[in-house]
Amino acid sequence: MKSFSVQQALIVLTLILGIIAIIFTQFATPTLYGADGYLHIRIAELIKKSGPLSSFRWARFSAFSNFFADKSFLYHLILIPFTFTSNILLGAKLAACFFAVLFLTAFFILLRKYCSSFLIPVFIAAVFLSGRFLCTLSITRPMVFAITLTLLAIYFLIEKNLLGVFAVTVIYCLSHISGPYILFYALLTEAVRYFSKREFYLKSIIVVFLSIVASYLIHPNFPNNFLAFYLNGILVPLYGIKGGFELAGEHLPLTTKEFLLGYPMVTLGLLFLLFLAIFFRPQTKFATRVIFVHAALLLILSFFSHRYLVHGYPFAILLLASYTSDYFQDQANFKDYRKNRVLIAGSIVIFCFLTFLSGWRTCRDIRLQAAFFKARNGHYEQIASWMNKNIPAGELIFHTSWIDASFFAGINPKNDYFVVLHPFYMYWGTPEVYNLYRNLSWGRTKDPYSILINIFKAKYGYANKSYALMNQIRGDSRFKILFEDDKGLVFRLD
Repeated sequence: MKSFSVQQALIVLTLILGIIAIIFTQFATPTLYGADGYLHIRIAELIKKSGPLSSFRWARFSAFSNFFADKSFLYHLILIPFTFTSNILLGAKLAACFFAVLFLTAFFILLRKYCSSFLIPVFIAAVFLSGRFLCTLSITRPMVFAITLTLLAIYFLIEKNLLGVFAVTVIYCLSHISGPYILFYALLTEAVRYFSKREFYLKSIIVVFLSIVASYLIHPNFPNNFLAFYLNGILVPLYGIKGGFELAGEHLPLTTKEFLLGYPMVTLGLLFLLFLAIFFRPQTKFATRVIFVHAALLLILSFFSHRYLVHGYPFAILLLASYTSDYFQDQANFKDYRKNRVLIAGSIVIFCFLTFLSGWRTCRDIRLQAAFFKARNGHYEQIASWMNKNIPAGELIFHTSWIDASFFAGINPKNDYFVVLHPFYMYWGTPEVYNLYRNLSWGRTKDPYSILINIFKAKYGYANKSYALMNQIRGDSRFKILFEDDKGLVFRLD
């Protein structure tokens, strides 16, 4: 009983430390992390005032302007309580903490089920030994919720909990564009079940399929949500793998150095798994095999896109936890452990030392990321606030990158922009308009003034100083610079 109490105390302590790490990371910078949070919290506020959105006027040249579908409808509903704060950006930061804690809760549920109790504190701590992952958890965006729902979906699929599978699938599909991927997860889980137990639980596949259909039919933007999934859930990942399109950095793979330093526990965990597999060969339970297949798939996909590594990271830690637990639960290996105490003890000492170095690196990465977002997002907050005070409502504002509009629409919702959320929504249907828009930003047009005023009908714009358009603006007296800082400027076309 005393040992059990000590274990419980350690688990509670590591959970508390995990929550502290979430809060510390979030408030290491006064700005939000990433760009999406500015837009998501503003959409939640608009839904609070006017109900579900049926149009998206902000993105003037996007497919969303005519075929709008709120890809994260339920996520935005959950954000609404956080819009009641005195500062909407503070609400966004608190919402990010809430969803990060929700992730920790789901992760803990799976650890309780598939990990030996005395190892739980180790793997709760391990999942936080990545500055990149902690900063991802700190972004106010539905992807964090999607990771949580993926963990729960796999858990319910393993346990054949049809009610849980149904609920999670509906919530997932209403909250994130990747919801239908659960059907693939279900097929993968049942394939592992068949090869492990010669059993195929068809009911799980049927329930997932019906849940996806039901969630799409009850969506307030039906049937446009089918188009949104086609564009964002199918074409965007394909273009991300194929390359040649201007996508967010998360669609690109990490370098080897970034991978090793950004996610050290993945490498350490794989080495430790190989060590156990080669020297002890523990008998693995069904859940371990399912987690292995999903972790392996996501890690392989991460060679094409960083976002899959973010999704796969918790599964990699869970795999390490479940496989290590299989080792300790295997009586034959337990006897081998008694014979090889020196080897195991030495391995643990090395692992602890490397874990300490990983913790130091994680703290360093958080400080660097916080400083980066403070500088970059602080710039956008300043620019958007100036626009909100000085540019007439309803004006169309040009911006050199599609990412800019998430900041601007979130802080200055009274104006319209070229494209918001994703450039593919502008490229689809009117690629010539998108190409003209990009050539403007890159300084590849001879007369940007005439294009902006005559074709796009824009009288105001923002130019980031990393784009060549800046030089053309300074060399043309028809552009009047209204506001400027060290990273960009706001201009008017006279």
